[in-house]
Amino acid sequence: YDDEVVNFIVEPLEASLLSKQLMNDVAFSKVSVKEMLTFMVNSTNTVRLGNIDNSNDRLRKFKFITTLNNFDIKKDEIIIGDLILSKKIKNIDLSKLKSPSGKFAYISIYVSAENIAEAQKIALIKIRNVVNFIELISKNSSFFELYDTKDTLNKWNIEKIFVDYKIGNYFYIFNIFDQSQCMYGSTNSLSIKNYGIIDENSEIIKYINEMENIIYNYNEETDKIFNAIYWLNKGLEEINLDINKCVLYLNIALEYCISGEKGIPFSKQYENSETILDEVENFLTENFKEIPAAIELNKKIKNISTSASVRNRFENMLNRLGISYTDKQFDNYNKIRTARNDIIHNGRKVDMMKHDIIDFYMFLSKVMFYKLVEVKNESISENIGNS
Repeated sequence: YDDEVVNFIVEPLEASLLSKQLMNDVAFSKVSVKEMLTFMVNSTNTVRLGNIDNSNDRLRKFKFITTLNNFDIKKDEIIIGDLILSKKIKNIDLSKLKSPSGKFAYISIYVSAENIAEAQKIALIKIRNVVNFIELISKNSSFFELYDTKDTLNKWNIEKIFVDYKIGNYFYIFNIFDQSQCMYGSTNSLSIKNYGIIDENSEIIKYINEMENIIYNYNEETDKIFNAIYWLNKGLEEINLDINKCVLYLNIALEYCISGEKGIPFSKQYENSETILDEVENFLTENFKEIPAAIELNKKIKNISTSASVRNRFENMLNRLGISYTDKQFDNYNKIRTARNDIIHNGRKVDMMKHDIIDFYMFLSKVMFYKLVEVKNESISENIGNS
C-alpha cells in the first residue's frame, strides 16, 4: 500500500479540533491509507472523507476481539447470536490486546465488510447491542415470563441492578485469511485538554463586579438559567465520549433556556389559521361529537392553536433580546433539534460534526448571558420600584 495516496481537505476549525485529539496506541499492519483514515474519522467524528475510489473494495471476513470488563462466566464459552463470550481465545496471539485488571471475559465476533475500519465499526455496534440486552435481562428476569407460563419469574436483585457492564476500550481485529492484516489498540480518541487558569490579567478579574451582581441576584429565573448552564457544559464534556449524550444534554440546556418564553401561538403565525382551526373544530363537534377520536382531535387542535413550538419560542426570544445571529448558527440549532428527535424517536446514531456542536454551544451560551443580564436588570428595577 506504499504507493496509495488519499487527499482530503479540512477547514481551519476542523483541523484545530483534530490537532487536539490523538489516537490511543492504535497500530496498523498491511492496512490501506483509506482504512486508516476511515478509522480516524469513525473514532473522532471531526472530519469527513471525500469521495475515494472504491473499485478495489471487496467483502472480507474479519474477527474482532475485545473484553467485557467487571464480568465473569463460569463456562469456558457461551455463544449468543453472533457474539462469543469466552474465558480464553484459542489459537490467537493476544499480545496485541491489552487485558484489564480484575474480572473480565473475552468477546469475539466475526464480521464481513469491505475494509477493516468498517468491520471494526460494525462489530462494536453488534457487541453493544447484545451486551446492553444481556445487562437488561440480568437486572430484570421478567423477560423469561414470555417463554415460561408455569412460573412467575419476575425477580430482581439490588446487587445486580448496580453492576456496570463495561465493554473494554482495547480491541484487536484481523483478516481471518491473512492475520498479518490487522488493527489493534484503543477505541477511545484521547483529547488533549488544557487546564483552567485565572490570573491578574484575566477578564474574569476585570468583570468580577458584573459577575457578582448576577450571582448575588439569585431567584427562580436565574435558577433556570444556571440549570441551563450546567447542562450546556455537561453536553460539551461528552463531545469526545458520547455524541448522543452530548446532543441530549444540549437540548436540555436549550429547553431550560426558553422556559417561560411565550412565543407566538400557531393560530397567530399564519393568516386565516385561526379560522381554519375553528372550522375543523366545529366540523368535528357537529358531526362526531360523541366519538372519542373526535374529542381527542379537538383537544389537540386547541393545543396547537394556543401553543408555540420550541423553535418559535427560541426565535422569538432571540428577537426579543435583540440577539443577532447568522443563518449558519440557526442551521446548527436545527441540526441539534433534528439530532435530538433522531435519538428519541428513531433511535438513530447522531450524524453531526463536532465543530457544529461547538458553534451551537457558543451561540446558546451567548443567549444565556443576555438572559442573565436581563433578569438582573429587571430585579434591580423592581427593587428600586419597591424602595
